[in-house]
Amino acid sequence: MRNARNASDTRPIETTWRQGGVTDTSLGSRFWKTGMPKTYKWGDRHVFSDRFMIEAQYAHIGNNFVLDFHEPQLASVQPLYDQNTLMWARSYLSQSLVRPTDSVDVTANYFLPSLLRVRTRCPRSSWTSRASTTPGAGTRTWPA
Repeated sequence: MRNARNASDTRPIETTWRQGGVTDTSLGSRFWKTGMPKTYKWGDRHVFSDRFMIEAQYAHIGNNFVLDFHEPQLASVQPLYDQNTLMWARSYLSQSLVRPTDSVDVTANYFLPSLLRVRTRCPRSSWTSRASTTPGAGTRTWPA
């Protein structure tokens, strides 16, 4: 929980917000929309052959939070706004933001080797190593 959000010269402490998780169960399940924001992710990859592969992913991000009164008893206090000084006083407002995001991705890949007739080859290395072990010392020397 974060206290005193949005405090400024025109917003004294009694008009600030407390940020927390959604507690109103009428807005949804506690595993999905209420409580602290939740993130669920699932993914599966299946390889059908050496050339064909499918991947599926699902994600749920529960971007849900409450901007609540600084004190619970301020819910029954009418806010005061002075238009001359642009100053809020006594109370402000409370809001519940329930905005879950669901994402589904399916990706299929089919690999076509040599489609553009480009050959790749590994050249032979011209560097050879001649390792020699000195008896008893256990050291190796490599050519420069």
